[in-house]
This record gives sequence, C-alpha cells and structure tokens, in this order.
Amino acid sequence: GPCTEIFYDFGSDIDNEDDRWVEIWNDVFMQFDRDANGNLTPLPKKNVDTGAGLERWAALLQNKVDNFDTDLFTGLINATEDLTGVKKTPENTPSFKIIADHLRAVGFAIADGVIPSNTDRGYVIRRILRRAMRHGQLLGHKGALLSKLYPALITQMGEAYPELAREEKRVVEIIQNEENSFTDMLQNGIKLLDNEIPKVNNGILPGEVAFKLFDTYGFPLDLTQMILRDKNIDVDVAGFERAMAEQKERSRADTKGTRTLWESQTQLPATDDHYKYQPDANLSSKVLAILRNGEFVEAANAGDTVEVALDKTNFYGTQGGQVGDSGELTKDGSTVMNVSEAARVDNVVIHKGTLTSDLNVGDEVKTVINAATRQQTTRAHTATHLLHAALRHVLNEDVEQRGSKVSPDSVRFDFSFGRAMTAEEKQAVEDLVNKWIDEDMTVSHEEMSLDEAKQRGAMALFNEKYGDTVKVITAGDVSCELCGGTHVYHTGEIKHAKVNKEKSISSGIRRITMSVGTLAE
Repeated sequence: GPCTEIFYDFGSDIDNEDDRWVEIWNDVFMQFDRDANGNLTPLPKKNVDTGAGLERWAALLQNKVDNFDTDLFTGLINATEDLTGVKKTPENTPSFKIIADHLRAVGFAIADGVIPSNTDRGYVIRRILRRAMRHGQLLGHKGALLSKLYPALITQMGEAYPELAREEKRVVEIIQNEENSFTDMLQNGIKLLDNEIPKVNNGILPGEVAFKLFDTYGFPLDLTQMILRDKNIDVDVAGFERAMAEQKERSRADTKGTRTLWESQTQLPATDDHYKYQPDANLSSKVLAILRNGEFVEAANAGDTVEVALDKTNFYGTQGGQVGDSGELTKDGSTVMNVSEAARVDNVVIHKGTLTSDLNVGDEVKTVINAATRQQTTRAHTATHLLHAALRHVLNEDVEQRGSKVSPDSVRFDFSFGRAMTAEEKQAVEDLVNKWIDEDMTVSHEEMSLDEAKQRGAMALFNEKYGDTVKVITAGDVSCELCGGTHVYHTGEIKHAKVNKEKSISSGIRRITMSVGTLAE
C-alpha cells in the first residue's frame, strides 16, 4: 500500500542543507497481498504500520540536528572526555560518537545475558567492543575504556533500565576481561601490521595477511581496514574471504585428524583436571605437549594456532554435553595463549587457541578461564537437569535423555517421545522449571560409588560408561542424576528459563531448546 514519510524542517539557517530536513516518522497503509507473480489481492483486514524515531524526536524537541547532541548522549560523551583527557573537536567527533553508541550497545547486550564469543551474537558484541577500544586509542587513551565508562551509562539510563545497575558487577567484569585480552592481541597485531605495511604493493594489503590478523589476533576485517585507511591502504577483501574459506575447510578436515594424533601420544599422562570445579583456582601448570599444523613440536611462536596439553588444569574440557571452557594461559604475568576451547581426548584435556607470544614444552603457565562464560554454562547445566525432570513429570516417566548440548546461553535436549508436544505441555514444562528455580532448592554435589548411586535412584544416560566412583547431582527432591559437569549450588542462581522450540530429529526422538539466565527474562 501507499506510504508517507514525515520530515521536520529545521529551517533555512542550517548551514548544511542535508541536515535541514530530517525524517522523523513513517506510515505504511497496508492494503494488498502481493503474490509471487506480482498480483495484488486486497487484505481482509487493512492496517497501518507506523514507526517513529524516538531519538530523532528527542533531537527535534531539544532543537538539535544531531542525535548525539541530545542529553541522551552528552553525559556519555562528557564522561569519555573526562576519562581520556581529550576534548571533543570536529576532527575527533566520530570517535566520541562511536564510543558512546558502542557503550550503550555492549552494556545493554551483556546486561541482557549476551557473552562476547567467537560465534553468533557473542561475536557481534565482541566486534563492537573492540571497535570502541580502537577509537579510544585514536583519542590517545590506553587501557580499559568501556568498563570504566559503564557507570556513566547507569547514570544516564539506569532509572529507565534498572537491569543496568543490577548486573553492573557482572557486566564490568566481562568487559574488563575482553579489554585485557584484546589489549594484548592489539599490541601484537599492530606489530605484525607494521612489519607488513612496508611490503605492500599498489596500496593493497594481501588478503592472507588480513586473515592472519583476524585468525591470530582477533582483528575483524573492518578494524584492519580502519587502521589502514589512515595510511591510504586498502585490503584485498576477496583474498581475505578465500583464506577464510580455506581455513574452514582445513578445520573440518583437521578435527578428526588431530584427535587421532593425540590418541597416538600413549606416553602422555592423564590431565589432573579435578580443579575444573574450582574456576577461580590460581593454578600453575606445566606444558607437556604442543601440537601445531599436525605435528608435535617442542616450541611454537606468537601467531601460531596450536593445541596444548598441560599436567593440570581448571579448564572444563567438552564432555557430557557441556561445552568446554574458553580463557587464556598466562606466562610471567602476560597472556601467552588465547584459549578458544578446551576439548577432551580420552583422559587428556586439550587447550585449543592462538599464541600471542612464544611457548615451549616445559614452560610454567597459569590457567585463567572465562569466569562469566563458565557461570552461565554452569547455570544452564543445572537447568538441563530440571528440564529433564519436568519433561518426565509433564509427559511421562518413560521419557529418557538421548543427548544434550549445554552452552553458556542455551540448552539443547534430546529425549525419547513418540509425538510432538502440545503448546500447553511446553508451557507446563517451562512453568515447572521456573517454579523449581524460584524455590531456590539446594543442589548437592556428591561423590560416591556407582552401586550407592544406583541405590539412591540416580538417573544415568543409557549409553554412557561410568567408573566405580561417580558424581551425583541432586536438586531438592525433583532431580538426581549421575553427572560430571559443573553445576550451581542453589536453583535460584539460574534466575529464569524459557522454552523456545520443540521438534522431531528422528523417529521417536524429540529435541527441545531452552534459554536460561538473563537471556530468558
């Protein structure tokens, strides 16, 4: 149907003609349904789709042609001036705007439960945060930026959005971890870039160099482009994309191969990982083996993608459906390796990631896990047990677990059941899980013999092999399962759960997904 666009005229005294007319509202009068052949059929119920730019209205009412000049942003910009010791000028205004905008995006997203990561929405937040940090550096600022500006965001918007203050400690901790990690990567990445710039021909940086910056130091392509733009250098984007595709193909081929390589290291002792239940442990570990490019080596260099085995670790290696921890290894107080994932091959925990400085077999390192990600994964794992119990309660006692994936922000649970769940059943399951969360039941973690666990009625996975001694997780009187994963100590720590989808994945097997924590609220 037809549409209108409503503009506001700020008047002829505006110097820039482009700033004089600002669209503030749009109305679409929905009348027809257009099919694939372009035929129009009148809608049985016509409606108006309308939307107005609230921040543009704020600018209009405050007689400002730029949203960033309104009181929605001036407090954040003033705080940035105070922190950096730099005043806003026409030349540096873009950096102030980007920092203020990105502070809001990162602050709200993390307060809502998004965790910076290398995938999906977590990767979007990580890129936004790093772009803000780069603009802080352009202003001459070194060190923490958004974590120190977050209180200004609470002052500016906390009254309307109380979750900003409620989640302050967690949000600041997550941002600080990201800033510390990226500061190390940025310094090493810029060294690489400085070495490559003199080799540039025709003003174009090779795509494989840009990809190395991305793969090794976490530089998004647009960050590399932004740094080079000041030097009038472009990036071979097509070459970057080719390198990305080749890496993905190598990764698929290497996954099976690297496992075989680790399995061949029969002399390698089992990793002492009982510290995985102590995420804050200040653990000193010895490097036992380094795998690089399909070969075990005695030493590896900054920029290398490697897999590392230690004599002991508090990283949780992927097992029992729970994804492995991420974090870093440090040496002499500085990051030596960014760990993207901890995996498990038999009894050895493998730390996968990229080196930011040289590493040798025999080196002493400290293990530092991403505490915020671990906390959310822990909440999700206990929520998985409650989900299992709720499914058995709402559907029937014959429901059995057939698989699961426990991630920091979500649960995927496969179970035996012969039909699709009704909407009422899904709601009943969600309500029951949240009832148990609200009751803040005690969750006990006990080690006992397998026979004793069976006598207690602890549930076990039908295809899982267990040793003579097992760990039993009991939530109140509603759930008792054998499980070696990480769990909360009171169900109230989970905060909330939200059932999302339920579908068939094979004959007689259903899959249900659930969000937990702040993402479910």
